[in-house]
Amino acid sequence: MSSDPSRTSAQACHFQELGVQNRNGPDLTPGKEQPSRLAAIREGPPINAVEHIRRNRGGSQSHLLKCSDGKYYVVKFPNNPQGKRTLVNEMLCGFLATKLALPVPSSVVVQVDQDLIQRSEQMFLDLPDGRARLQAGACFGSEHPGPDKDIYDSWPERRLDEISNLADFAGMLVFDIWTSNNDFRQVLFFRRDDKSQHRVAMVDNGFCFRATEWAFKDKPRLAMYPLTYVYKSISRIESFEPWLTKLESEMNRATIAEALARVPKEWYRRELTPLKKLLAQLEKRRAEVRHQILSLVATSWRLFPNWSEAHSTMHSSADRRAVAASASG
Repeated sequence: MSSDPSRTSAQACHFQELGVQNRNGPDLTPGKEQPSRLAAIREGPPINAVEHIRRNRGGSQSHLLKCSDGKYYVVKFPNNPQGKRTLVNEMLCGFLATKLALPVPSSVVVQVDQDLIQRSEQMFLDLPDGRARLQAGACFGSEHPGPDKDIYDSWPERRLDEISNLADFAGMLVFDIWTSNNDFRQVLFFRRDDKSQHRVAMVDNGFCFRATEWAFKDKPRLAMYPLTYVYKSISRIESFEPWLTKLESEMNRATIAEALARVPKEWYRRELTPLKKLLAQLEKRRAEVRHQILSLVATSWRLFPNWSEAHSTMHSSADRRAVAASASG
């Protein structure tokens, strides 16, 4: 198997937006695993952009910026072509995914002042009718390992055992089904230093809730990572634990309200009513995800070659009916 699987040009464009520079699998010697993550729920003093690093390709036309905390962030601006709703999606989903113990980067609000935008020749938007300056103020930031790190958007199947948290692909599928992610799952493979093992970080949640539609439509196959061999170890419904149980028991109204409290009000001030409706539906969907997974397995069984129905517990007659209905439909 090639270490650089082929992609569509649209997919490659998305990965460029995430700041991925090297798309070939590295020649590494596995080291001792260190318990490090990009994931965190950031609190503390405001984070200000201090240096422009580069302009990224992609639909939201994000930028890699160095910030006042000494870290790097992929920053999306309020006037990005995909709209403010995608910023809301990013902040909500970053918090909720972290609560589910999924490996997502820190989601923060980055303050970008007008002076930095004016001093940086590349800080503009390409629009159909010409260029426009980026909007200063509160922006969404997703922590990035840094421009000097080796980062990969794909990984060869023959070396999957070198990824320390491969099982998190199952957990992220739980999350993407719950949030109705309308885009293929995007990831980064990286390691903090030469002594740590490679791990995967799940990135870019702007198209959850069907992007700017703020709606739900159950098409879980669309949200899977394109190189589906990462799911081959999934053999039963228990492979989606502990994320399924945490989702059903912990992602309640209070947790969702806590997530909303972290979103700057200027991103949704005029859209509070549809946002509240969306979040109410999100809470109710928790009970449906288990059935959605079983339906996905029934209709796309080739993606899960090691699935064993004999050893997979179906927790209720409703689960069994979900599989039967999917198989017959």
